[in-house]
Amino acid sequence: MKTKLLLLITFFGFGITFGQNENPAFSISDATATEGGSMVFTVALANTCNVATTILLGTINGTANNQDYNVIQTTVTIPAGQITTTVIVSTIQDSISEPSETFSLVGSITSGCNANTNLTNTVTGTINDNDPLPTVTISSATVLEGNPAIFTIALSNPSSVATIILINTETGTATNTDFTASQATVTIPAGAMSVSFGVPTSNDTISENNESFLLCGTVITSNTANTTSCGDGTIVSSPRLALTAIATYNDFNNDGYTNVGDVINYQYTITNTGQQDLYNISLSGNQSEVFGAIIPFLGVGAANTSYTGIYIINQNDINLGFVANEHFANAQNNTGIAITITTVIDTVLNISNGIKLNLFFDTNGNGIQNAGEQNYSGGNFTYQLNNVVIHNVNSQNGMFYLYESNPSNIFNLGCTLSANNNFCNGQYSLVTSSYASISVANGSGITTYNFPVVAAPCTDLSVKLYQYGAPPRPGFTYMNQIIYTNNGNQTIASGTVTFTRNATVSAVSTFPATTANASGFTYNFTNLLPNQTRYIDVIMQVPVIPTVSLGQLLTNSVSVSVPPNDFNAANNLDSLTQIIVGSFDPNDKTESHGNKILLSSFSANDYLTYKIQFENTGTFEAVNIRVNDVLDAKLNENTIRMVSASHPYVLDRVGANLNWKFDGVNLPPSVANTQIGHGFIIFQVKPKIGYSVGDIIPNIASIFFDFNPPIVTEPCITQFVSTLANTDFDTNSISVYPNPVQNKLIITNTSSIDSIEVISILGQTVLLQTTKSAIIDLSALEKGVYFVKAASEGKVKTIRIVKE
Repeated sequence: MKTKLLLLITFFGFGITFGQNENPAFSISDATATEGGSMVFTVALANTCNVATTILLGTINGTANNQDYNVIQTTVTIPAGQITTTVIVSTIQDSISEPSETFSLVGSITSGCNANTNLTNTVTGTINDNDPLPTVTISSATVLEGNPAIFTIALSNPSSVATIILINTETGTATNTDFTASQATVTIPAGAMSVSFGVPTSNDTISENNESFLLCGTVITSNTANTTSCGDGTIVSSPRLALTAIATYNDFNNDGYTNVGDVINYQYTITNTGQQDLYNISLSGNQSEVFGAIIPFLGVGAANTSYTGIYIINQNDINLGFVANEHFANAQNNTGIAITITTVIDTVLNISNGIKLNLFFDTNGNGIQNAGEQNYSGGNFTYQLNNVVIHNVNSQNGMFYLYESNPSNIFNLGCTLSANNNFCNGQYSLVTSSYASISVANGSGITTYNFPVVAAPCTDLSVKLYQYGAPPRPGFTYMNQIIYTNNGNQTIASGTVTFTRNATVSAVSTFPATTANASGFTYNFTNLLPNQTRYIDVIMQVPVIPTVSLGQLLTNSVSVSVPPNDFNAANNLDSLTQIIVGSFDPNDKTESHGNKILLSSFSANDYLTYKIQFENTGTFEAVNIRVNDVLDAKLNENTIRMVSASHPYVLDRVGANLNWKFDGVNLPPSVANTQIGHGFIIFQVKPKIGYSVGDIIPNIASIFFDFNPPIVTEPCITQFVSTLANTDFDTNSISVYPNPVQNKLIITNTSSIDSIEVISILGQTVLLQTTKSAIIDLSALEKGVYFVKAASEGKVKTIRIVKE
């Protein structure tokens, strides 16, 4: 018996030495639960003991495995003087119809009193299925004669065993001369939900109405709720309408590649090929296209080209190498009989070869992505074509595609985990980080190059505060958005978000509802899952002038409770400073510190946090959106990190040139007082070392909606200052006019002006002058926005001017 005990304990990974006396006798109850619920096992001693009894417990798979319940290996203690305790095993809900399944729970006493003899017990946990028996259905199928009618045979939910169905056709108005009679057995594999079955049809020259037949199936296994089902087959006679199209391809990126979001424009032509006049001709399709008006009449032999369509290329089209657009032309003859034809118009893209870069958590360590293993967005892909330009790519979904049709092109591929990531650094590592000299052979399809990530346990909770929508304006409400994120790989059971608003504004509402206090509110949350992000929208009211003034700064702050073993407590609080403005452009760029940063409070570890907002103010959906940002020379492009975005994106960085691609997002026209039609990007970047008081960092963004000219945001200006108090010039003693200015700018002050510097929005000094009363000649400068920085007695005043 002791030999068996030693083997059991070695299985659980413990080494235990016993004395001459045996441990107490004990028992474990069997337990049963419905899948998705929890089963409770009772661990009991035969009698009380004067010392605590410790029992090692572990599960062993049976017909149930790790996908059916959460495996445990744990220790429980029955306190001295007591005889029972419990252990809980949770089960996993699925949608598969299956019989009851079992596993074993094994227990071994590791310490306690020595009155009894048995050391181990093995009991059974039973999981009862709660999924209904699936029902079987057979779809309808409509086909142009001469083509196979494809039926889908489907289950309402999966079964744990294979479903075998006997299939046969039955005649209707269509006979065996119109289709090939079929009798066969088809199998829906265990875990699957459908199979397809094709019935060949015959092409004849007879002018006839649509004809019908049945495809019926009888289930010959015992795992469905019904045993028979039939689907209608409809054979459409030879076309009386002909449908053709001329396709024009628009390369949205103008890069020579086919990308998601590129557009195919179709010009459709419908021709009456029959012997009767046709009426009320229309065109419909199963693609995202816009068609012309219904044609009221089409005579014999006549054609009409009123129809146009726009198709947006998706990822599946690219993987297949062509676009297959299925369309339906409908008409009536003079007796009112409906005539319908279906046609598929293929557009060959000829780019079915390519590379997929794939970053994911490799939880089982086998180097490939298995079911349940999630992609990871906390890394940067790199690719280099023919050893020339290096592209740095951040993908929101941890995947990136390159399409290539030239087998002589050579790619170097790489991936790094973001060095600018301040959460769980060092807890994640790449198994594979690069592939060299990769080429794409003709006909190879899409080849996946995996970058597996392994992770040590890590907890990190962060919170950020951002502008959302319009900035604060006198008399209006404005919104801040709180984003709190579990950046780690462990669930955070609970926490509290605390928001403190500027005393100048008043709270209006929050979503979700929060608990208000004198300075803001608190919000308690539970069960924040790994990589999960949640949001709180905060709406505040700005008083009217003169209670507030234009240019006044409003600062709100937020914090979140620090969970146990938090990796980085520095990201558990944040603040946002905004300027009160009079009017605003919905396409804008802001920085979270406001327009001034106190130099003494800004360290080498701190980031500038930019938010670019865009809005579709047009009258139709924007299919593709591009945002371009060329970073100022004072910003370190190698420290870029993404925080959030409103839509799926790919960020392609070459040096300091940032390009966000929002392909196929179909952003609708904006709706007043909602976030419909709006989007945003939030990213962070560090200034280059060497910044000092008075340094100005300007930044703008260019926003492209489809093929329209860019919308260029107003410059976002950030200046480092020695103090946030008003130690600059007395605003009543300095005079700057005219502004806007054409040629001569006049600057006067009651005290001596030591120097006047004119700076472009790119941060370049374009003019430097010293005088008390300055008349600055700006005639040589190009039109645009500039900054005039005047210094006197150790104080600096910066003024924004517009050169006309």
